[in-house]
Amino acid sequence: TEIYTLSLHDALPILYEGRRNSMTAALTDIGLPPVPCRGTPYLWIPLPKGAPDDRTFCSELLTGSHVLLTPGSCFGSEGKGHVRASLMRKSSVLEKAVKAIAASGLY
Repeated sequence: TEIYTLSLHDALPILYEGRRNSMTAALTDIGLPPVPCRGTPYLWIPLPKGAPDDRTFCSELLTGSHVLLTPGSCFGSEGKGHVRASLMRKSSVLEKAVKAIAASGLY
């Protein structure tokens, strides 16, 4: 009998893919569909209609829902108009964050 194990290097992409897929679905359900991307532990989310800019949106979101996203403009001009969400936390924490964003009623 052979036993197969995954190294951490092999397991992390699988872990983040699952988180990415579930977060993409959850964010899309609340009207914040992320830009499709693969191979990263982050999601890029276009600003919703009515959001003045990425920094203001992140500030209002933090105040209104206690969820911290990073303004895309922090990563250069290509990130402007987007926010970045990390997938580093447990799935249960990420799910709570999406619920808090939805409950905030922002935008």
